[in-house]
Amino acid sequence: MIFQTKKMNREELKECELSCDKTGVLFFAENRVFRGINSESENFARELLNSDFFKRAFEKELFVETKIASEKIDGFPLLLEHKNCNPLCLSYEWTPAKIKKMALRVLQLMILCEEHGYCLVDPHVNNVVQSFSCFTYIDFGSLQKSTDSKMKEKSKSMFIRNFYLPLVLIERGQFELSRSLFLRRVELSDKDDYCLRTFFRPVFLSEWVSKIFRFWNKAKIADARDWEAKGLPIILSRFLRIILPKHNYLKVLNGLKGVIEQLSCQYESKWANYQHTANPQDLARFDLYIEIAGEIGPFESIVDLACNEGALSKKMIEKKLCKRAFAIDTDVAALESLDRDQNNDILTFLSDVMRPDGRQYDSHIRDRVQSDCVFALALTHHLYLSQGFSWKAIVDAITSYTKKYIFIEFMPLGLFDGTKSSSNDLPVDYSEKAFKKNLTTTCSIIKKVVVSDNRTLFVAVLKEKEV
Repeated sequence: MIFQTKKMNREELKECELSCDKTGVLFFAENRVFRGINSESENFARELLNSDFFKRAFEKELFVETKIASEKIDGFPLLLEHKNCNPLCLSYEWTPAKIKKMALRVLQLMILCEEHGYCLVDPHVNNVVQSFSCFTYIDFGSLQKSTDSKMKEKSKSMFIRNFYLPLVLIERGQFELSRSLFLRRVELSDKDDYCLRTFFRPVFLSEWVSKIFRFWNKAKIADARDWEAKGLPIILSRFLRIILPKHNYLKVLNGLKGVIEQLSCQYESKWANYQHTANPQDLARFDLYIEIAGEIGPFESIVDLACNEGALSKKMIEKKLCKRAFAIDTDVAALESLDRDQNNDILTFLSDVMRPDGRQYDSHIRDRVQSDCVFALALTHHLYLSQGFSWKAIVDAITSYTKKYIFIEFMPLGLFDGTKSSSNDLPVDYSEKAFKKNLTTTCSIIKKVVVSDNRTLFVAVLKEKEV
């Protein structure tokens, strides 16, 4: 039997506009990901796919699953298909523990490359993906033969700027600063890179040692950029390169791995153990909500906004009312507590419901996680009373995460501390009437449950999805 190769129309495919891959072009077709390999790179690509290195990288899940596609695209002698890892949790949505885990995974891949005669030339955060239990590298074009020591030095420097320095900042209590690095499209400049490294050197270094580091760094920059070609820095750099022994690159990578493993990324917060220490009656309502969800479910996926430690998401999956859950919160410690449970059906996002971080070329988080049902529990009163958002803005934001159903709580007494009511101090528009008016603009309420004096659940459905 003869099988005919299917040709794909390039004009019907979505081409990755941000790809700088010299080996070919990245394409997207519905839920599939292709990489067209040009003629100059075809032999090397085939060699890689058949190598022991790739076999071990796949076994350890360090590199995205890749195979030769059965289809063809004009202009490319070889077409590869990568496993689609969507939905993705992007680097600026990672907790410190995720950053550390990804750094060690990338470093493990760099070590494997060195052991097999290859080099990972672009080990930066935009070339890795995280989705549920998947922490993997995706850029096929980053793999090259490692015959050039400058190539290895550049690779190590890129890894340090993208992973090591953010982790050092986190250890020093500057997590938000480290996150801002992931939101940058460009890397740190040589000057910024050096200033960070110098600032975080051990404090016992004396002033004269620091001056040597500073002068040596200028020499390295001059050598790399051919600045002041006749000046003392570049002369010193080239002289020391001759008299100093060469580094064993594999030992350097393993040493860096040991340093990262010792970095502390512990994070404490006010709400870290809220669901472990909360009044059992507050969490008992989840059983009621799950019973209601069972009447309209099961769901393919759910979004759990302000999830804390994910008690609801875990119960929904345990009861088989959803196959997977997207747990979103701004509390780092609470999310890390959830991640430590190693539930492969829950994907956590460090993100603000109302003002999520993002980059112009990234898909919005709501588009990546939009599900059959969204849960917004014990959230609306914080958004209205503490953060000053209008009911319309709150309802619009929450409903944007769902394709159909909404479970949303209204707290009649507002920010009630359990001992006294502050309802007399509430704004005029903070009322169930105003809340329902905005909710029913886009949704139809199908169930209302008064859980307690300060907790009312509304179950609603988007009007365009009503049967």
